[in-house]
Amino acid sequence: MPAYARMESRTCRQSVGPPGPGSKRSRRRGPVHVADVAAAVAAAITSPRTPGEIFELGGPDVYRYRDLVTLVAKHRGRHPLLLPFPFVLWHCIAMTAALLPSPPLTRGQVALMEKDNVITEGRDGFGVLDIQPRSLGDAVGELLG
Repeated sequence: MPAYARMESRTCRQSVGPPGPGSKRSRRRGPVHVADVAAAVAAAITSPRTPGEIFELGGPDVYRYRDLVTLVAKHRGRHPLLLPFPFVLWHCIAMTAALLPSPPLTRGQVALMEKDNVITEGRDGFGVLDIQPRSLGDAVGELLG
């Protein structure tokens, strides 16, 4: 299970939980299934038309963190109360967690959460490789069991 799915799954077990960094400014995510990435790698290395190409790979749907937590919660039959959680608090938690031998959250993860993680407009790597990536909404049951 991807790390973000595990984190959302843990959040959904609670009755109250933060939807993640920010609120309305929450960054966008384009989660992609590992099997789709593997298919893209295989297609890219075997295609004579792709040497030297750089591909951006992202799922067909774009979510905000709150939407990801809600999707996982719905699958689990939960309806947690989601509260906005500013980035400054995530940074404080990560700095404190850095003192632990195996921190559950790192400063690097918080830095990544502050940025959008979606493909650039017009850079659909799956489309170039003639691959239709699966939607997270369709794969959530498979991912979470």
